[in-house]
Amino acid sequence: MRLLRPPLTAPDLAADTTGVATASTDGSLLRHNAIYFLGSLVVLGLAASYQFLSGRLLGPRDYASVAAVFSLFSVLLVPGLMVSMVASRSAAAFVATSSADELRLFFRRLSSILVWSSLGAGFLFLLLSPLIARFLLVPPQTVAALTPAVLFILVAAINRGVLQGEQRFLSLSAVQTLDAFSRAVLAVVVIELGFGANGAILAVGAGIVVSYAASFWPLRRVATGHRALRFDAQPVVRFAGPAAVAVAGTTLLASSDVLLVKHYLSAEQAGLYASVATLGRVVLMVTASISAVMFPRVTALEHLGRPSTRTLTLSAVAMVAVASVAVIGLALAPSLALMPFGPQFTTAGPYLPIYGVGMAALALASLLVTYLLARHDHRFVPVIVLVVLLEVVLISAFHASIWQVVWVMVAVGVTMLAAMALLYFTRNRNG
Repeated sequence: MRLLRPPLTAPDLAADTTGVATASTDGSLLRHNAIYFLGSLVVLGLAASYQFLSGRLLGPRDYASVAAVFSLFSVLLVPGLMVSMVASRSAAAFVATSSADELRLFFRRLSSILVWSSLGAGFLFLLLSPLIARFLLVPPQTVAALTPAVLFILVAAINRGVLQGEQRFLSLSAVQTLDAFSRAVLAVVVIELGFGANGAILAVGAGIVVSYAASFWPLRRVATGHRALRFDAQPVVRFAGPAAVAVAGTTLLASSDVLLVKHYLSAEQAGLYASVATLGRVVLMVTASISAVMFPRVTALEHLGRPSTRTLTLSAVAMVAVASVAVIGLALAPSLALMPFGPQFTTAGPYLPIYGVGMAALALASLLVTYLLARHDHRFVPVIVLVVLLEVVLISAFHASIWQVVWVMVAVGVTMLAAMALLYFTRNRNG
């Protein structure tokens, strides 16, 4: 009996260099994309429900606080996303070489280390929450309500990363769906009970805890059984730095605008912009599954010394198609998109398609970053740092209106895409 039962094996990946077999692996790529894309749509719908219901129940002023702290949560997710990427890459490599025992040892050691790291991070966040609240102009208790989420971000990320690396996208989709569903339902309950914005933020942590507990079922063969005496940790350590920059950079590019707008604009304007950013980032969310499917596949192909350009091309075509549909939808039906927020948000409609274009460009740039990272091409590191700084500088200089910030985000997305495309086409092509 195979302990890991990966849906894609090393021989399948090696076959990517042949004609008929390429069609087979193209089929598995399409199947994995379809599974995870559909799962991501469900997660996106539930995540949007959380935002919509919070906005409708709280109104623009209180929802601005929820949106700001949730954007802070997106920034705090950076270490978790980095852990998830490291776990995904390691799991993909272990699966490619049929090293089940080494994967178990890696999983248990990393989990043990991050449990203690999470406790320290939670305590530090609680201490810093008054300072963060002062910058965001929100009540300190609203920021402090994010502490349970901080405690479980890292450990939950390990489990999800291993599922991704094993290319078990059905299980991964189920775990993420449970997280989003729990968050949305609990948010409504606690807001109706009178906890307001604080309750909405507490629901974020509750969703992570519930889904983390459930994720051990599909990982039971990794979490139990025999493990190797040792594994080579050096590749993991070398990968962690560039992965941290990739995850932090792309997350900051997509999230820091809401934090800066909450600081610079009035509460009413910040609430309207938050609705625009929430809906505009749908373009990023619906395309994120494509990068997630591509990453472990390219990692395994690279580990086996096989070409992966075709995988990137198919992924990019799929992303352009999905992003185009999302942007067109925002352009044709902005009122419909904003309807769940309530009538107080209808004036945000004109901003949606323009913001969506910026997010589409950023999504394609993120796909290229993911590909370069999987190929061990780390030239993107200084570029991401510079583009993040550019976004902060531009929004700090141009924030007189929502329009100014929206156009800044378009300029940043296009700049990022152009820079990543240049790196890709000037790389040393060997596959």
